[in-house]
Amino acid sequence: MDIEFMRPLNNYPNVWLAKDVQINRKVIVKFDSDKESSFLIESAKALVRVRHINIVKIFAVTVLEHPETNEATECIVMNYIEGNTLLRLLDNNITVTTLFKLGNQLIDAIEAIHANGLAHGDLHDENILISSEEVLKIIDMYPNRSFSKLTETNKETRIQSDLISLLRILIEMFRGSSLRKKTSLFSDSLNKEKLSIREIRKAFALQFENGNTSHFNEIEKLIERRKQLTRLVERDNSQIKYIDEIKKIEKSIEDERKEIEKLVNNIHKYSSSGILSKKIKRIREYVYQGNYGSASDVMIEMDVEESRIRFIHQQLDIPPEYIDLIDYEISSGHESSDGLLYDYVVTFSEDSPQHLLEKIQGIEKSDGKYYLIIPAWEIDNQEPDFFEEEDLY
Repeated sequence: MDIEFMRPLNNYPNVWLAKDVQINRKVIVKFDSDKESSFLIESAKALVRVRHINIVKIFAVTVLEHPETNEATECIVMNYIEGNTLLRLLDNNITVTTLFKLGNQLIDAIEAIHANGLAHGDLHDENILISSEEVLKIIDMYPNRSFSKLTETNKETRIQSDLISLLRILIEMFRGSSLRKKTSLFSDSLNKEKLSIREIRKAFALQFENGNTSHFNEIEKLIERRKQLTRLVERDNSQIKYIDEIKKIEKSIEDERKEIEKLVNNIHKYSSSGILSKKIKRIREYVYQGNYGSASDVMIEMDVEESRIRFIHQQLDIPPEYIDLIDYEISSGHESSDGLLYDYVVTFSEDSPQHLLEKIQGIEKSDGKYYLIIPAWEIDNQEPDFFEEEDLY
């Protein structure tokens, strides 16, 4: 790599701001100060395994000439993040919107680390960076934290250690925000003896109900318009004509809040059900951005797909949490001469777990592919609906 060193960062002689000359981008270069333990290099190798928007991106693990000692030294080259550590950010009172965004991003990051068969091992508010666009990045990770050679007991111990650290940081985030009064509510709602990422996510999200929706674009615009009209009326009483519009705006704000809270509640319900996880992540991204319209559109897609999944689940006799493991396509089957559809053909991908496919009643195999024929009326009579409370608990 062609690296041009600019300056050391925060008076650390082994951490440098630099430029990747070949593609003209800023990077961070961290030199390994302990040549015997290679702690830094092993940590970087662990980070490389996890590709996630909230985990720092490692561009290279290489050897470069140190700009001060002129010695060839092992180092890592990672993306430059312009921002502050979470510790420094919490010195100031963060908004509800920021707390909501960063808390969910941190939960997502830890979930991604565990999903890749790793534990973090050293999570604290100084190895979490927040960019100027409020994107959270975990920048360091304890090496040799793979689950691959661990017993289930030791694996669970490491997971619980990470979740305790995650919980501690989230509590500090609540204390450093205008929702500090909810800190104990959040903490007390969790079973500390055995934490789970799903329960932490659910408990965290529940603190943002009850009207904390002002970060959504649609509501922000209405609030801003209300402020403008209110100022006009206060300056000039003859502008009384705007009072009716202000009242309409207030009603619209209330209606929007109710719709958004309904959306958030449905997100919690779908999350608890364990299905359609990819779409849930898309919706969460829109919610982080305050984009209710896009989140709502995806939720409508989910309602239709959930109805179909529920029906397919009933036909296949497979637990809902395994549905995401089965990849399938539904196509039209036999038709009459006048276009009346008799049946649908469900064709299963070769990547779907064979042991699950073989449990499906009526499934057939041809040319190495599994398929199932379902009468058209059975699918066409399925109407999309919303989750009912009793379906989830």
